[in-house]
Amino acid sequence: MDYDLKTKINKNTIFITLFYNQSDYKSAQSLKQNIETKYEDGLGKYSLSIKLVLYSEKNIDNLNSNLYYLFPATKKEIQEVLKVAKKTKALTFSYNDDDLKYGVMSSVLIATKVKPILNLDAIKSNDITLRPILLKISKIYTKQGV
Repeated sequence: MDYDLKTKINKNTIFITLFYNQSDYKSAQSLKQNIETKYEDGLGKYSLSIKLVLYSEKNIDNLNSNLYYLFPATKKEIQEVLKVAKKTKALTFSYNDDDLKYGVMSSVLIATKVKPILNLDAIKSNDITLRPILLKISKIYTKQGV
């Protein structure tokens, strides 16, 4: 998605952090396993490293991921993750499209077709440039909704 991904990658690896609350542990673990299985050989020329992190963990400032995936959380928990993501200009994706109003960059709309939803204000404020094809196939979030 991100044109500048090459400059943000460390050790030829894309780092993904999945944030969850204890009630979503099994879902987070399942998502991690599904990604690792589907991308067993990596994504293109990059390997993947996926980490599970509880929202309640205290030392998240040291995370340096390229993508943060957020399972359902409180506004405060989401905002803490967004602060960390902003430091490294990382992408943020939420399970819940309502989280776009807090500044999460993307989610997905599941209807007759599955479509990405992009929060362009959040993407621009994090100085991220997306590939044009993604803009063409996505719904755009505005403060009024999708």
